[in-house]
Amino acid sequence: MRSGGSFSRPAQAGPTFVTEFQIKLRNIYSFLTIYANIDGFSPAPGNESSAKPVWKAIERSRGYTEVRSRSLLDRWILSEVQLVARAVAKALDSFQVYEAAQALVAVVDALSNWYLRRSRSRFWAPGLEQDKVNGYFTLYEALLSIVGLAAPFIPFFAEDVYQNLVCRAWGASQPESIHLCPYPEPKQRLIDEPSESVDTAI
Repeated sequence: MRSGGSFSRPAQAGPTFVTEFQIKLRNIYSFLTIYANIDGFSPAPGNESSAKPVWKAIERSRGYTEVRSRSLLDRWILSEVQLVARAVAKALDSFQVYEAAQALVAVVDALSNWYLRRSRSRFWAPGLEQDKVNGYFTLYEALLSIVGLAAPFIPFFAEDVYQNLVCRAWGASQPESIHLCPYPEPKQRLIDEPSESVDTAI
């Protein structure tokens, strides 16, 4: 968000947002904006002028900790997002649009039904301790990565999220549109094979 600003509340979903994928994605977006505003969380403290793509710029923000030092659940969902980024890029390169879309549906389901439901107590806790900050950074990074990957499928919703969560935080240092950003690439170092079993362990 710009200095002194905050994330705006997303508008209510219109008739266009009728699929389960879009509804879940908007609910995740709403959850993040509501609780980030309550706690005064910003993804860009001390790093507002970074010109790197937001999924890289975030790593230099104050309060950001290395993913490997976060909870198993945090590591798992970010690993899932990287695996999906790899799968979506491969599918689109082969013009397999349906397969790319199905991969995105699956990761949004994981973020909503697995990660967010099991992390609510962290966001509801008083104060802004490091574990809670880690949760915000994890949810922010996962959501933005997914929205970036899904931008060709849901261009207007993706732009709405980008304007609110990126342009408000970084201002003019970031591209003025999500459609001018580099397409998200998987971060191989975040693929955490041991965490892949977390969904069967919880």
